[in-house]
Amino acid sequence: MLAATPDNTSRLGLLSVVLRSVDANAGAEISAALKDHVFTILRTAAQITANPTSISASTSPEAIELAFRIQGKPALRQRLEQTAAFDAIQPEVAKEVLQSLQPVAP
Repeated sequence: MLAATPDNTSRLGLLSVVLRSVDANAGAEISAALKDHVFTILRTAAQITANPTSISASTSPEAIELAFRIQGKPALRQRLEQTAAFDAIQPEVAKEVLQSLQPVAP
């Protein structure tokens, strides 16, 4: 039962909601500012995964947490690095990121 409760310590709730809309409906209306924010998190997380020393004081906590969750998934990191813009995020990539956000049941 506890495994089904949301992770209140995660900062990735907004990212999750946006990626669910990409996965479920590629034509969903998302503001330009939100697209930029989510895309920046995804790209920064991929960069951190490739080079953890790239973390600086200005790195968003969301990107750091996502990098931690996708470490050990080089194919996903590569797909994120190859994504040129928010609108180019494939539903399969969104789904794979969402899967990495799922808590692991004890």
